[in-house]
Amino acid sequence: MGVELPIGGLPLDVTGIASGVRGIAYLIWWFVLLMMACIGPHSFGILAIYGAILVVTLSVVHRTTISSSFQMSSTVVRSICALVLIALVLWVSIGYQRTGDRDEALQLATSRLIHGEFPYSARTSLGNAVTPFPGALLLAIPFVIIGNVGLGLQSIVCLASLSVYLQKFIRRSTSQGILFFTLICCPVVLTQLRSHGDLVSNAIYVMMAFSFMLECAMTSPDKWRRMSLVAVLCGVSLSSRLNVFLMMPTLFFGLRFFLGLKSAIKYIALVIGAFLLVSLPFFLYDPAGFSPLHLVSERLQETAGWKPFGVLTIPFVVGVIAVSLGLIRKRWTMQSFWMDLGIVQFLLFTASYVSGYLHNSNYYLDGYGIFYIFTGCAACSLGLEMEVLHEKVSFQYLNVNR
Repeated sequence: MGVELPIGGLPLDVTGIASGVRGIAYLIWWFVLLMMACIGPHSFGILAIYGAILVVTLSVVHRTTISSSFQMSSTVVRSICALVLIALVLWVSIGYQRTGDRDEALQLATSRLIHGEFPYSARTSLGNAVTPFPGALLLAIPFVIIGNVGLGLQSIVCLASLSVYLQKFIRRSTSQGILFFTLICCPVVLTQLRSHGDLVSNAIYVMMAFSFMLECAMTSPDKWRRMSLVAVLCGVSLSSRLNVFLMMPTLFFGLRFFLGLKSAIKYIALVIGAFLLVSLPFFLYDPAGFSPLHLVSERLQETAGWKPFGVLTIPFVVGVIAVSLGLIRKRWTMQSFWMDLGIVQFLLFTASYVSGYLHNSNYYLDGYGIFYIFTGCAACSLGLEMEVLHEKVSFQYLNVNR
């Protein structure tokens, strides 16, 4: 008889069952995240096709990545990803299709900033104001200089950077390839790429900045210069859209776990200081003309409906949940960090969408599901990989003790 050795806090004879259940849960959550991100602007036919693709793909994940030792060559996976990225570059360059004025707003505002003018006085051809905060404008400068396809290329560069960065954590090439495939094929991602919207790049550089911050806390807690530099980068990325602020509690509790309370407060203060340094001058220059704050208020009123307190109800509740997740989390890894970031943005998106729908709002959260699919799906992929390792260790112990 084998001895019941504790693996992950469970007796050996039940770890396989628990691991399998967790693996199925990750796959279901992966599916839900991607499908929910596409609701609203996309037709039922497109959703049905993508849903079928996801079911097939995630079934392959379960059969090959969890249930067997099948593994694609890393060279093959990376070559395919590189070819897909090259194809996307060509596609965004020649296949531009306007679905709104999000790209035009960022292009106009950034161009005015480059020429030393106040960016938030710009209006698009549809008469809409500029919504991104100053940090998004600063990060878009190199791509706006390129020309009309620059913002589309910004998203491709961010996708390529994220793909490379995730290889540090998701080691199995099969997992890398399937994660990349499910994200690239997502209709909301393709729509943003084709229309040169900035939500893909925005979601990715926020995710990477926050991940860099936690990674430095894990690996280089004593290197304050590196931590400070990354904190400034987080502050700049924070100055993009206000929904990103609800990710701050997760970052704080992650830093507290690795650095302690005082250091976590210090670096969070540095992040907020960098945000204010980037954003405040534009607000002080023309408070009445600082369109991001005014537009955020309008959007909240359209999606909340419960006046006078409805404007802040959803962000407040989601913020409380974000703090609660941080308080109950006993063990922090990059996987749990991404999972909590994805949950917070998912709840914000879903609650806002449902509330707007119930109150017959004309405002659709088109594309904002992108803010949780990269973190959430990466967490699911990494979680599945951890379950594979967990099962291998359990199997090895079983063989040794038979």
